[in-house]
Amino acid sequence: IASDSSVNYTVHYKISGQGVDKDPVGLFTLNSKTGMLSVTRAVDREQYPQFNFIAQVFDVNGRETDQYLPITVNVQDMNDNAPEFRGVRLFTVEERCRA
Repeated sequence: IASDSSVNYTVHYKISGQGVDKDPVGLFTLNSKTGMLSVTRAVDREQYPQFNFIAQVFDVNGRETDQYLPITVNVQDMNDNAPEFRGVRLFTVEERCRA
């Protein structure tokens, strides 16, 4: 996260919402000085397909220097289940066939 106001002010960043201070709490963390956003652990897409939270920027006096920024994180699905094969499967592949 970056703010144009950091050119004129010493700023710090803050995030809040789902995955930060709402369930699942602590999933996203933010370096308040640099704005670097991090994920602390793996996420199950079936349980949480999307996260919505906001980022804010403040000066040293605690005044908000920019409008808050809504952030949406879409979780991509990974196959976290090993394939299962039941019984014997017979099949043929022709020579020189395409992958």
